[in-house]
Amino acid sequence: MKRYQNTKASQYIIVGLLLASILAAGFSSTLLMQRVPFEDYFVLPWAAGRSWLLEGVNPYDASINQIAEEAISESVYLAKLPVETVLLLPMLDLVFYLPFSLIPYEISR
Repeated sequence: MKRYQNTKASQYIIVGLLLASILAAGFSSTLLMQRVPFEDYFVLPWAAGRSWLLEGVNPYDASINQIAEEAISESVYLAKLPVETVLLLPMLDLVFYLPFSLIPYEISR
């Protein structure tokens, strides 16, 4: 019971400001992506991981481009596919995208 009596309010303020700044950065980046066109290098690994996990499709298959295009067209972002639409990431790098692939594109982006 006496363990938390010495916790200062400044510690809670610092943690609160840190969480608020993370939320503000995420919200501002979402607004920026809705207003400024950009090449989305995230969508290909996201689509490859999603099709691999949910449908069992090879992540280096040519159908990944179609899934990526559908994700971009259904989102509110002004994204476009990069010029090179072939996934060249090694399998080890693709593993880092897998948790994001389970989430819908707009949220994971």
